[in-house]
Amino acid sequence: MKTKRKILIVVILFLGIIIYLLTRWNNVQEDGLSYFFLHNTSRGIRLENPLIYDDFSDRYVFSSVLFDSSVIGKPDFTAREDVYVLSRSVSLGPLDTVFCCDSYNLYKYDDDYYGDVFDTNMFPRITYTVGDADEIDYILYRYCSGYYDFSLTPKVLVSRYLKKNIKSHIPPGILLREGFAIAKSNMKNPRKPTAYMEDTINTYENIIYEHPLIYIPYPLDGTPYIFSDRVLSTFEFDSRFCGKRNFYAVQYKTELPLNMICNIICFDSNGVLAELKPEYNETRYPLYLRKNILPTGHWDKTYISYVKNTDVFKFKTKFIKDTDADCRWDEIKMLSDKVDTFPSDYDPSIFINAYSLIINKIKQ
Repeated sequence: MKTKRKILIVVILFLGIIIYLLTRWNNVQEDGLSYFFLHNTSRGIRLENPLIYDDFSDRYVFSSVLFDSSVIGKPDFTAREDVYVLSRSVSLGPLDTVFCCDSYNLYKYDDDYYGDVFDTNMFPRITYTVGDADEIDYILYRYCSGYYDFSLTPKVLVSRYLKKNIKSHIPPGILLREGFAIAKSNMKNPRKPTAYMEDTINTYENIIYEHPLIYIPYPLDGTPYIFSDRVLSTFEFDSRFCGKRNFYAVQYKTELPLNMICNIICFDSNGVLAELKPEYNETRYPLYLRKNILPTGHWDKTYISYVKNTDVFKFKTKFIKDTDADCRWDEIKMLSDKVDTFPSDYDPSIFINAYSLIINKIKQ
């Protein structure tokens, strides 16, 4: 009897795990990015002896270990890569004032209320990222740009006892000098920065495309963009607000040959509008975010979104019967070869060029 009970418990636990995994996998957004708010997408990042910088319009948080008082408060301070936006979606608990002046205030977290670990929150940037679109401000997040901003949210500690059990024991090393918080140096055992944002974040979210369309800008070796054919029903209306800008597409990373997986709808001297063949539509596309690195080599504190094919799906495609590619790909290849510059990610010109092909598709 005891053996049967143990087997039953194991079966129930196994089924519970399966249901949890299926629920996690089914965490999807239909058609696009517009309402994809991503909370705690990356592992918690740690800011040793964190301070809050409040310039009365935004709040920022940084590790006092990395800064000297001479750099705090300078005009470019908030643009530094290791100064992070602090989410305003949470009300701050007890804070200790370190310094106040006309241009900013500096605070220190109450040690009994906060630790030094922060969650990351990602939220889509509306389409004015790639153009001026004041008209859509009142419909926030209906129109996405492909870029994500992020902010940090502090983890609140339940009690001093809990804090002592989850936090690494590091001497605070905080001194006050001229009103600023300065980290005490330790030359024998220098501490390395413990805070960084990952280059690529797996969001563990999925986007569903029932009938995906692909826009492929020239040259063909560049990155195509995928979107749902549902946008066609409201495309002209949405364009009144956004103009010829991206409010519908996300980058599509695939190692499969485009001329094999796509049916051509129409094309011109700038790019191709195509549809994915049903057998090559994965339906659920995992969403990733990648750091946006500027030409200067610096990270501009935004992430670029893209979806990709899974390894399982790429393996599955090996068993799909090959069909002859459309002969028009030869002409498309000739047009593509005349373009020798790759557009930047989510370049506004990409969607200006796509506009006429999409309108042409709607009027067919």
